[in-house]
Amino acid sequence: MKTKTRLIFQFSLLFASLLLAVMGILYFLVSKEIDRSFHKRLEDRAYIVGHNYLARDNFSKEEYQEVLHKFPRTLPTEQIRIYDTNYNSMFIEEKGISWDKATIDRIIAQKTVFFKRDDVPSIGILYKDNSGDFVIIASAQNIYGEQSLQELRYAMIISFVLAIVLTVLLGRVFANWILSAIRDVIVHMKRIEANNLHERLPLRGIRNDEIEQLKETINQVFSRLQQAFEMQQSFVSNASHELKTPIAVLLGNAEITLRQERSTEEYKEALTHIVKDCQKMDNLIHNLLSLAQVDYQMANIKQFAFEDFLWDMMDDLLQRNPAIKVAIHLQVEKNLDAIQLHGNPKLLEIAITNLIHNAAKFSDFQEISIAIHVKNNNLFITIDDKGIGISEEDLSKILTPFYRGKNAIGHLGSGLGLSLSQKIIHLHKGTLSITSQIAQGTSMVIKLPYTEKEIKKF
Repeated sequence: MKTKTRLIFQFSLLFASLLLAVMGILYFLVSKEIDRSFHKRLEDRAYIVGHNYLARDNFSKEEYQEVLHKFPRTLPTEQIRIYDTNYNSMFIEEKGISWDKATIDRIIAQKTVFFKRDDVPSIGILYKDNSGDFVIIASAQNIYGEQSLQELRYAMIISFVLAIVLTVLLGRVFANWILSAIRDVIVHMKRIEANNLHERLPLRGIRNDEIEQLKETINQVFSRLQQAFEMQQSFVSNASHELKTPIAVLLGNAEITLRQERSTEEYKEALTHIVKDCQKMDNLIHNLLSLAQVDYQMANIKQFAFEDFLWDMMDDLLQRNPAIKVAIHLQVEKNLDAIQLHGNPKLLEIAITNLIHNAAKFSDFQEISIAIHVKNNNLFITIDDKGIGISEEDLSKILTPFYRGKNAIGHLGSGLGLSLSQKIIHLHKGTLSITSQIAQGTSMVIKLPYTEKEIKKF
């Protein structure tokens, strides 16, 4: 079912339900009022008959003339009976209808009783007169009331049908108006393809409008998609270029070696160059795979203690890289064991060790300073080196995949380490900021949010 049809159906159903409820309540109230009015007329008629037959001596001449004036005004199919307390019919001959003793006793006990006999409204009253007590029973059909109710039913049915038809028509207009904005969104979205991801849905600037919020959200998604697409294109282009270079060198060395017979030493030298090129390619491919798999590995997140993570990471790093020298400065007043990080510890270890490797590599393995402090529920890890530094021009591009500074040409690397670290830290809701001066060194600051674990005191 289309959204438009569903909206019309739901709108019409809601309106029909409300209209039926209102009409039902109205019909019930009118019906009750007609019954109440007829019961009052029936009661008045019973008293008029009683006054006419029994109370002539109790009224003045003018009052009795009023009784005589009202007496002929009978109700449709009216039947009146008068009984004394001994169940004897008085004044009016019983023809066609008579009342049993149980009914008369009930009227005597309750004074006034409304009831139906054979679906005919009836009333019984206990009429007290100076000559004794009498029971007067009046019955009549409420023909005019039933006709009024029937006319009301017809009017309600016709009004209901017309109202539903009008509601469906108005519902179509309303649905078209509501969905027109969504149709515009669909039309614009169908125009956007891979070659024009820069296009955006037009906004009308209406605040607190759900359609406008939807458009803004879609535009934000397209912005992220465009950015990801451009990054993918750049990544593929750079990866192809970076892989092509060592492969070309590898093939060149192999072809030159095979052109003529060479000595064992020359073959060893050629193979050594080939091994180095293969190692470079292996490192590059490893970094490419790491960069591509970061998003998937972030699914394995957990809460872990920073203190255990820090010392385990440093032990593993220094065992595998004994040339790296590190001085750790803990500037934390609170218990370090209470600091809890949320994320993937293996990925975070890759990010931090990449930065330490870079600091050691570009400072000729001089001592690196690592300072740790906390502020406003954020953990700061500052890695300082006294290496070659980064120029101001390169600093703005240094986190771009495959980008390498002009003064880094003499050092091995693929240009992926910093971008990989930055992506991992960003996925942990952190930031990586870098400041540097040529020939003086570089400072890299990692900022990560943390929570505190309550330490039980014994």
